[in-house]
This record gives sequence, C-alpha cells and structure tokens, in this order.
Amino acid sequence: MNKLSELAVATPVGNWVSMENYKQVSAVGVVLDADSAEAVTVQLRKATDASGTNAANFGTAVVVTSGATDTDITAIHSEWAQALGSFSAGVPFTHVSASITTDASPETAFGVVLRSEPRFSV
Repeated sequence: MNKLSELAVATPVGNWVSMENYKQVSAVGVVLDADSAEAVTVQLRKATDASGTNAANFGTAVVVTSGATDTDITAIHSEWAQALGSFSAGVPFTHVSASITTDASPETAFGVVLRSEPRFSV
C-alpha cells in the first residue's frame, strides 16, 4: 500500500513520483482570492528517475485567469502514463512532478500532484 506522501506532492518544490503502478496523473493548482486578470499555470513534468534526470515538460501547460476580484481559481492538467514516452535510446520517462506558478500576490496559492487509476489492486 502507498503512503499518502507518495500520492500527493506539494509544489512548487515537489518531489518526483513514480508512475510505475498508475495509469493517470493530474496536477491541480489553486489560487485563493485572486484579483481580476491574475492567473495560475499548471505544467506537468516528466523525468527518467526519482532525481529528476532528463526532466522535460509533459503536455501543454494549462492557464486559468480570474475574471473577477476575490475569486478562487483552479487549473487542472491531466495526462495518461502511456504518453510519457522515452528520452533517448529507449530510456523511459517513469516519474512525474509539476510546476505550479501564479502571478497572484499576496494571495495564497498551492498545488498537488495526484496519481490515479492504479494498474494493480492493492
């Protein structure tokens, strides 16, 4: 059984988590009390190991912009593990993380990475 710390990763510092037993990954970025035109950006990242070796962007970044003042905004970016691909010479991308950024200040922003659809039951 996996520990919660392996299922949810805080960003922007974040850890690289293995996708070995999971089919899907989602990153969620939230800004609380954003002002009009402030945005949150979520970019999934992939790597060939838990150290972040050969790190690269995974899919297209998702940007959500606030249309009003004092509004909570959320950006969600999901991808399938089968789309991770390989770096070179067949070295597979096996780990994921996320970059979650915001131009909101001084509002509160946070993000998590969630793995879902386990390949095997525990």
